[in-house]
Amino acid sequence: MLQLQSLRTWTLLTAAVAVLGFASHHVLADDESRQDSPQPEAQDSDQPEAEEEEVDPYAVPEEASSEEVSLLIRRFMRMTPESRSPDAFLEHFSKINESTDKILALELDEETMLQAVQLKFGVLTLLDRLGVEDAAEKRQEFAVAISKDERPAVAAEGRKLALLGRVQQVPALSGEEQQQLIDDVAAYLQDGPIEGDHLGIAMQTASGLEYSNPELAVDAYNLFAKYIESAEDPQLAAYAESMRGAARRLDLPGNEIKITGTTLDGEPFDIKDLKGKVVLVDFWATWCGYCIEEFPNIRENYEKYHDQGFEVVGVNLDEEPETVVEFLENEPVPWMTLIEPEAENRGVEGNPNASYYGITGIPQAILVGKDGKVITIRARGDELTMHLDEIFKSDDPAGE
Repeated sequence: MLQLQSLRTWTLLTAAVAVLGFASHHVLADDESRQDSPQPEAQDSDQPEAEEEEVDPYAVPEEASSEEVSLLIRRFMRMTPESRSPDAFLEHFSKINESTDKILALELDEETMLQAVQLKFGVLTLLDRLGVEDAAEKRQEFAVAISKDERPAVAAEGRKLALLGRVQQVPALSGEEQQQLIDDVAAYLQDGPIEGDHLGIAMQTASGLEYSNPELAVDAYNLFAKYIESAEDPQLAAYAESMRGAARRLDLPGNEIKITGTTLDGEPFDIKDLKGKVVLVDFWATWCGYCIEEFPNIRENYEKYHDQGFEVVGVNLDEEPETVVEFLENEPVPWMTLIEPEAENRGVEGNPNASYYGITGIPQAILVGKDGKVITIRARGDELTMHLDEIFKSDDPAGE
């Protein structure tokens, strides 16, 4: 699923993300520059080569100062593996992990210690993603240990990272553990003014529950929204409505859906007018490759069941209607498309239907039954076909 609305205000993009993104970018850039730049001419073999002493780029001086360590951490953040192979990445970040242990043993000021803590947590997160078996466990043990530091700011960072470590494992937790995590995140949100870190942890917790425990995700979104809306920063506070929208979306199965808008022909639309039909509400955009890839499946089912009462309503989330018109001229579809006439109501963030249901990623396909109640909010691929086959075959008295 394409993520459309990034948490720009989430400052808790730990060193894991920074290191991985920076490393990936520079590995590619370095490879390209090596290919494009002229290669040095071979030296005369008769000339003696100057002997160079090898320097360990991962070395940590035994008595490094806080200033030196801060520069060293920045250097680690810029360093890249020797190649893009999994083994090279694993070796590279394993060495940084060992170096970070040496850094953490030094006498450092509070600010530099915070940098080192974030780097350690981030590298362990990367090692976990690279398949190191005990990395996640060590990451959690590290965060818990740091939470007992005598320095208040360092201890607070440890508590936050310990919570984040649990959040990252939320789909694998038991129902009881998930509920406890929600309670702990709620307590964290009440501890001090709401900042980007709070929003990030709250969103990641609730979104992580969407597939494994959607009912609990509804509770989490609604609970967290109460605290997020108290943020002094209006941009942060605005996410409360998006969270409530996500709760509405997850709560749709078995309930009626509200979809209104304007068709490309300029006609008003209300899904209530289609009651008695089976309706697929498809949120899409021309730039969404996954959305376009689903069109053949939708078309096949539309042609198969349209005469029996199957309708499709495409809710377009492009910013410019001209783009949609041009696309549909080249790739026409037989179903209706909604796009808002007012510019401020277009796009993912502006579309009233997307906002009301907290839709920040597409494709999002919702299947509505003849009674106007939602059957599933994941009506794509085989699942769409399965539901339609069940509905219309049960309507066939011959059972064919």
